[in-house]
Amino acid sequence: MPSQPPRDFAAYILTHRRPARREQRTLRAIERCGYTGPVYLVVDDEDPTLPEYIEEYGDQVVVFPKQATIDLFDIGDNFGGSGSVVPRNAIWDIAREHGHRYFTQLDDDYITFRYRFNADCRPVSANSFEIRDLNKIFTAFVKWLAATPPEVHSLAFGQGGDFLGGSTNAYLQYIHAKRKAMNTFICDTERPFLFPGRRNEDVNCYTELQRRGIAFFSTFQVIFDQSSTQTQSGGMTEMYEQEGTYQKSFTSVMRCPSGVKVSHLSDRNKNPRIHHRVTYNRVAPEFVPKSYKKPR
Repeated sequence: MPSQPPRDFAAYILTHRRPARREQRTLRAIERCGYTGPVYLVVDDEDPTLPEYIEEYGDQVVVFPKQATIDLFDIGDNFGGSGSVVPRNAIWDIAREHGHRYFTQLDDDYITFRYRFNADCRPVSANSFEIRDLNKIFTAFVKWLAATPPEVHSLAFGQGGDFLGGSTNAYLQYIHAKRKAMNTFICDTERPFLFPGRRNEDVNCYTELQRRGIAFFSTFQVIFDQSSTQTQSGGMTEMYEQEGTYQKSFTSVMRCPSGVKVSHLSDRNKNPRIHHRVTYNRVAPEFVPKSYKKPR
């Protein structure tokens, strides 16, 4: 019997100038992987393709005021443009208006969701089997978030790129969580936070905010695969084509210079590209239980 989606939960997909069905890869992926709960496409009111979104998806489209949202947080530079950080920060109000306490915010270019460990808690190959009951996965994550201390503000799935290096990769040695969160943020509207900066906003968020005692976690039992950068128009593609990835990575250095530096990352074709590198013990302080506090 198929499981039910979590209560008071919805999936919100950030999308820009990609109204065609073939461009909505995440929407197709979550449906194929068994998610049956509410799902919405989050589009700003300045998107020139907004009428096409509404014509194609109807009530699944939610529109937010772009400029009013930008005014709510630190955009972090004077280069112009907006980026995916704006809808990320708009979703909180959207979720409340729709009556959802919990939600996941997703980019629109995910290909699939997969298990990376099997039922015996052993790692499986890079071509591991696709999830067929995403309702169950989201329910487990919502229960996990609800059971954590209030300092924990979001949980996330692992990414395919986290497993570079194959069988020697640290994430494949045992099941654990890491103090990071990217792309698949699972959130609670009663634990709100704002993403800072126009570029690399997810990295800015988990590095800058964790230094203030706000915790984020990713687990690598389940992962998602994402389209290669700049393989389809819309989204952030034009920004990356114009600027490359140096400004994107250096934004996180500016926001957290003690724990982030510019490095490089090799993709599946072994072509290195500019990327950030995080030193986690400088951005994710450990929490000591209050029971160990010395009396005054």
